[in-house]
Amino acid sequence: MAAKKCSDAKKPAYKKVEVLLITWEETDMEDELEIETKALTELFNELHYHINRYRIPLHNARNDLQYEVLNFLRTYEKGPADETLFLIYYTGHGSVRHDACYWHP
Repeated sequence: MAAKKCSDAKKPAYKKVEVLLITWEETDMEDELEIETKALTELFNELHYHINRYRIPLHNARNDLQYEVLNFLRTYEKGPADETLFLIYYTGHGSVRHDACYWHP
């Protein structure tokens, strides 16, 4: 299993791993994204990572997303920064326009 291979290291580089899985509340890819998110959740659980899920609302998406990501990082800032690995994983549509990246439902 992939989780077994990843966890065979003699001494982990981090004491804990915090994951934020992000997707949209509503999207035209609901079924596909749920399958992907479920598979990722199973893998991260096998690795004993702590998982947080966030669904971006369609209304006020930018501000809510920024708040959620900052809150996620602030929640764990009490310990030494090098003891926790933060993974932020987005599932959904995206595009690049004028050298900027965009997420959209």
